[in-house]
Amino acid sequence: MKTTHSAPCPLCGTAAQYYPVDRGRRKHFLCASCTQFQISLTAEQVLASTDAQSRAGLAERARAHPQGETLVITLRSAAQKGNPNAVQHEYAENSRLPG
Repeated sequence: MKTTHSAPCPLCGTAAQYYPVDRGRRKHFLCASCTQFQISLTAEQVLASTDAQSRAGLAERARAHPQGETLVITLRSAAQKGNPNAVQHEYAENSRLPG
C-alpha cells in the first residue's frame, strides 16, 4: 500500500493527496480539480514561482489527459532549475509510469 501525504496541489492550490514515485524523485498527485498527474521535485520547485496562468494551463492539460494516460511534468534540464520555461510536460501511458 502506498503512503499518501496531504499538500496543496502545485497546479491549482486546492487540497490534494500525493504519494512518492520514481524513488522519491517525483510525486503522483491526486487532486479533485486537476485529477491526477506526476511532477518531478525540481519541476514542482520551479512552478512554485511561476505565474498562475502557466499553472492553470498545466492544470487544464492534466484534466484533459487521454484515457489510460497521465500528465507528467518535468524539467528539460537540471541546469535550468530556476528557469520557468524549462518546465516540460507530456502524457505517458499509465502502464509505463513509475509507481
